[in-house]
Amino acid sequence: MIRPSTRIASFDVFDTVLVRRVSVPSTLFDEIVSGSKLSGNADVGREFARRRKEAEAAASAETGGNPTLAEIYRVLQAATGLSDSERESLLRAEIEVESQSIFANPVAMKLIQDERRRGAHVVFVSDMYLPKNDIAQMLRKAGAMLETDELFVSADQGKTKASGELFDVVLEHCGVRAGSVVHYGDNLHSDVLMPSKKGIKAVHVADALLNGLEAAMGRGGDVELLSSILAGVSRRVRLGGPHDTRQRILWDTGASGVAPVLTLYTEWVLETAKRLGLQRLYFVARDGYLLYRIAKVLEGKRKYGLDLRYLYGSREAWHLAAINDHWDESPSWMLDRASGLTLARALERVGVSVEQIRGECEGAQPGEWWHQPIDDESLSVLKSILLRRNVQEHILEAAHRRRASVEGYLKQEGLEDGERCAVVDLGWHARLQASLKRLLTPLAGERLQGLYCGLQAIHEDAGECDAFLFNPRDLRVLSSYPFLPQVMEMFGTAPHGSTKGYERVDGIVRPILGDSSRLQSWGIQTVHSAVDEFARAYAECGRREWDPDACKTVVGNIVEHWWKYLDYGQAAVWGEFPFSDCQIGKTVRPVGVPYSVSEIATIATGIGGTDSRDHLVWERASLAMTSRAGRALWKCASAIRRVRLAVRWRLGWR
Repeated sequence: MIRPSTRIASFDVFDTVLVRRVSVPSTLFDEIVSGSKLSGNADVGREFARRRKEAEAAASAETGGNPTLAEIYRVLQAATGLSDSERESLLRAEIEVESQSIFANPVAMKLIQDERRRGAHVVFVSDMYLPKNDIAQMLRKAGAMLETDELFVSADQGKTKASGELFDVVLEHCGVRAGSVVHYGDNLHSDVLMPSKKGIKAVHVADALLNGLEAAMGRGGDVELLSSILAGVSRRVRLGGPHDTRQRILWDTGASGVAPVLTLYTEWVLETAKRLGLQRLYFVARDGYLLYRIAKVLEGKRKYGLDLRYLYGSREAWHLAAINDHWDESPSWMLDRASGLTLARALERVGVSVEQIRGECEGAQPGEWWHQPIDDESLSVLKSILLRRNVQEHILEAAHRRRASVEGYLKQEGLEDGERCAVVDLGWHARLQASLKRLLTPLAGERLQGLYCGLQAIHEDAGECDAFLFNPRDLRVLSSYPFLPQVMEMFGTAPHGSTKGYERVDGIVRPILGDSSRLQSWGIQTVHSAVDEFARAYAECGRREWDPDACKTVVGNIVEHWWKYLDYGQAAVWGEFPFSDCQIGKTVRPVGVPYSVSEIATIATGIGGTDSRDHLVWERASLAMTSRAGRALWKCASAIRRVRLAVRWRLGWR
């Protein structure tokens, strides 16, 4: 007997206490057929998911929106000609699939424990078509429901939370006033508005709702099944994350953004390698670090039969070493105008310092000139410097010194073993693969292929390459998401520094790694832990039919939401990410830079020059790091700029 003064703690069940492993419940319907006995009814089996949805809609219309599972299956039987035994088999299979698909929400479980400590009587309330006894069994299996707890189900009571009438049933049964009840739930209408109207205190529990990145996965295209699986896995991992605010942001974005994107790419790598008959994959540092970890998990579960290895390498370590014994021209990788490229840094890429050659060059420039960003004039000067014999001798000497240690490391790691193998990297020009081929014997180089996330161009010496998202013949994905390479490089960053070179220690060639303290301080390990958890959970989902178009759509959805719409709190943390676009790792800076008043004024008026921000600066993160007042001014300035440019266009002022 419950005393009138007893505190009642009421909990919604699905998407509050119990959460499904998929984000769209109807995507579980295909699993129901395999768990039932459809003796010869192949037509129903092929179209079961569609017919099951139609039956639920029809039963809902017949019952005023509150059908039982038995009523849904009676409608399905009438529409399809199922036998009684087939109907019952499918019904029980659905209950079993539902039971196997759920897990307890740790956030709600803590709330339940807190209420028990306060002495509250716990009840569960659900608008659901499943039988009451089966829901109770699910709650007990999850450790949420005790023998003294009670359960109220709409299909059993004939009343719903959505109408508010099911709360009347709870109040009457428990014999308490509305003021003695607190209700927890995820639905703003059924779990917040309706109990509040009854005088019940309502607490919105939104943790199990899809976050922005998870919701974005399913936009556009035929991606419901894939996005449902990915978002479900992401949600499950996210709910088990740390409680510290900053760590929570890193964990959540790792689970919902970084992990699904890198996992889909890694899955493509493994499927492609299997199709091509490759025997070994080398995941190249640093962008291959997480891909390698994910691949190990998927290989362990799905048995692709591939030898997976992690290869320490970098542009700094390989490009210079791969220079031949003669110098024909300035290589493209040396003159790649990455962020902050100066003449001094360009020379460092080929192992030459300004001090070594300044005195040997006619008309030597002052010291500061060598450290200014390269423009067309200084680029022309640099090319002329590289034509000088004495400069080329310095470069060839530096290349020769580096080559021996690189070749020793590559041989040690089995690249000369004769296996059909591929390097795995993000992209974007396959220059690293071209240098690697030059460092190998001709036979080993011919066996080497490359698997990439995307390729804007392919170096003429790279050899065979394949790409996941885009290639030089089809750049539509890159055109739609021009920021994708930078996002992928942020996602794929390893926790160790870049490979500076190699050294032999106790007979073993080991990489010399750069400093990674800024990454560690930022919190890279938390992101990687979330990715590891995601990979393990995703591997449990089993292997499905590979759909490259669906994968590309989902990746594009996630990346676009990340770059343009990421929550300000999350964007501010990621805005501090220490990004390096420099081959020798000397230029490391955050991807977000707060807007200054002068920059905002320039946006509005056009006075003071054009936007001087580097293309690598992330606008969303920069806004997140700007004060609230600054963001408001920026939005006004941007609106003024659009009007100003439109007027100029109308007046013909190009």
